[in-house]
Amino acid sequence: MASHFNPAYSVQCNNDDDGRPSYYERNRDQVRENQRLYRESNRDKIRAIHKAYYLKNRAKITAYKRERWHQKKAGANGKQQSRCSSDLPTTCSSISPQFATSGLPKLPPARMPLHMLLNPVTSDE
Repeated sequence: MASHFNPAYSVQCNNDDDGRPSYYERNRDQVRENQRLYRESNRDKIRAIHKAYYLKNRAKITAYKRERWHQKKAGANGKQQSRCSSDLPTTCSSISPQFATSGLPKLPPARMPLHMLLNPVTSDE
């Protein structure tokens, strides 16, 4: 539906084979009105189709939404913790590939600073 906003799509589909504008371009207002009338008159049918699709693909949809939710949470937390500490043995650019696969940057699990491992604090001092 939103493809008419994409300039590459409109350049590709503006003309029929003989150079004339496409049927959709020539009758854009009428086509849109027909689409609106169809949606309005078949609202229950469309709703039933969407519900059936959701029920069929519920696991995929909820997994996708859960992933997006975690990405947003990580993005919000990442903004607060985005600065790298010089105490950490890794830098921000050396995040493992499993964290680099998603769209938003994620921080690796918390690690003990290197100086704590090399110079452990003993309780009898």
